[in-house]
Amino acid sequence: MSRDESVASKVFALEDTLEELEGLAHEESRTREQSAAIESAAKALHFIRRLGKLDDFRDYLREFDADTGLATRVVRSFASMSEATE
Repeated sequence: MSRDESVASKVFALEDTLEELEGLAHEESRTREQSAAIESAAKALHFIRRLGKLDDFRDYLREFDADTGLATRVVRSFASMSEATE
């Protein structure tokens, strides 16, 4: 089965992502908290795979990427930084 390259490039690649997360988690410039957050993200992906929900996650990512409102929803805006901090 062949895939359109534009579609295939948008498919979530679990192993590639886990490899990148592992590299990021072990960079010397990371704080302990940053490394822990990255490792937690990797564990969450392993959990999704273990539950057999990887295809569902890929579907969710496609929906998330298609709905720009999910990623950029503005809850409230402020005229100035001082107004925002108040």
